[in-house]
Amino acid sequence: MTTLQPVDRLEIQVLVDNVTDSLSSTPPFVTREWTRLQRQGMWIQAGAALCCANHGLSLVITAHTAGGPRTLLFDGGPVEYAVERNGVRLGVAFGAIGAVMLSHGHWDHAAGCRARWA
Repeated sequence: MTTLQPVDRLEIQVLVDNVTDSLSSTPPFVTREWTRLQRQGMWIQAGAALCCANHGLSLVITAHTAGGPRTLLFDGGPVEYAVERNGVRLGVAFGAIGAVMLSHGHWDHAAGCRARWA
C-alpha cells in the first residue's frame, strides 16, 4: 500500500469549464486567463490568441512535493480541439502529464482525451 505524501503546493489549471469570463473580478489567489496568456508571450489580445469556451470540464492538476511535481489531467473535456487549443495558449506541458482521471463517462468530460499531445 502506498503511503500518502504531503503536498507543498497544488496548482489547478482550467483548460475547459463551460464558460470564459474576462470581465468579472477574481479572488487574489486566482491567476486569470489574460495573465497566463501574457506570461506565454501574448501581447495582442485578438480572438485567435484567446482560449475558447466549451461545454464540459478539463483540469490540469500539478502537486508540488519534495520529490518534484506530479501532473494529472482530470477529465478530458468535450472535444480535442478545445483541450489542445487552450492548452497550447496557456502553456500546458502535456508531456508532463503522468496520469488521466475521468470523473465519469459522459462525453463532455472524456471526448477530448483523443487529443494528440506529442
